[in-house]
Amino acid sequence: LFDMENLYVTGAITIEGTRSFDADALSHCLFGLNRRSDVNSDQLFVDVTGSQVPNRNEADWLADYFGLPPTFSSRLVFEPRVSNLIIDFAFYVGLDEFVNGLYFRAHAPVVVTRWGLGFEELPLPNSLAPAGYPAGYFTPTAVPAGNLLSHASEFFSDLDIPTLPDGVSFEPLGFARFEQARLHKTALAEIQMALGYNFILCPCYHLGLNFRVYAPTGNRPHAEFTFEPIAGNGKHWEVGAGFTSHYTFWESEDEESSFGLYVDGNFTHMC
Repeated sequence: LFDMENLYVTGAITIEGTRSFDADALSHCLFGLNRRSDVNSDQLFVDVTGSQVPNRNEADWLADYFGLPPTFSSRLVFEPRVSNLIIDFAFYVGLDEFVNGLYFRAHAPVVVTRWGLGFEELPLPNSLAPAGYPAGYFTPTAVPAGNLLSHASEFFSDLDIPTLPDGVSFEPLGFARFEQARLHKTALAEIQMALGYNFILCPCYHLGLNFRVYAPTGNRPHAEFTFEPIAGNGKHWEVGAGFTSHYTFWESEDEESSFGLYVDGNFTHMC
């Protein structure tokens, strides 16, 4: 506010909703996928095929690595999506009582975030009959097909493992699990604090700079899931600077209505 000589406070609550739309870009970032599914034009896919499947594509994932038969084949389809409900609690303190134009402001956004991998396993046509592992491949003795997994989702989602003889253990998936249900997280994402000074302050326009510190209060990624929900910026402190400005083009005589342009910019570094 212009021409203030005392300390004043104002607050606001803003509700915001966001969601992602480019599932292809998310899939490419997660898996490096470029091949589009012929089942759904909005989904990218990867084929999981065994070592005995003829004409395997060089980009296929090898089924044998996941406790599946060497004749196994299926298609994993992904359509990741992130959606957020954000409630931003903000307040502004004008410190003109001490220095004209000095201020402190803070934001505390509470976020309800939902992350869905959109994972689905589809059978491929002309799949071969299940076969086991020959002797010496995984174990000294042969492994029958009945001891192996029947779906890739059993390994990636359910953390199942095949039963191997001769005391040989097969480790389950430890990280990057493919969760088929949407995951959610509710948390205070961060606390943004800024101490600033408006060095140009007039009735219809202002321009100021501020020093900013963001305290991380969200969650840190643990890689349990391939697409785990994150509230905040991954538990990083941030420091930086910003500017704030406005120009009022019109204001009513009773000062109850106005039309103006407001431009703010914040530039921070994650520590």
